[in-house]
Amino acid sequence: VTVAYMFSFTTGSSFEKNINRMLGVAMGLVFGNVPAIAIFSLNATGISAERLVIYFVVIFLIWVMAMYGTLATGSKYGLACLLWAGYGGMHMMSHVPHFNTLAPNLFLEVLDNF
Repeated sequence: VTVAYMFSFTTGSSFEKNINRMLGVAMGLVFGNVPAIAIFSLNATGISAERLVIYFVVIFLIWVMAMYGTLATGSKYGLACLLWAGYGGMHMMSHVPHFNTLAPNLFLEVLDNF
């Protein structure tokens, strides 16, 4: 979140960069927890190979969308997408060690990060 508040002292294009920073951090936080909320909310116990594969496929698709926005030619939100990929990837991978436990309070943990 500290990246979102690194405001520069100049005006003009720095405003757009600051908006991109805030947008990227927010998108990373939200989309970084979407796969865990979707997969952990299923009423399944233990680790199943299908759940783990689905989780990694969803992670890959979200990460590819963010990286496409970064690498696309003439992307206006390239910095936001780069921060989205970074923060989102960190949040998505942080749930992997706890994959075999159901997290009924996962949504509340996401709100605590805000």
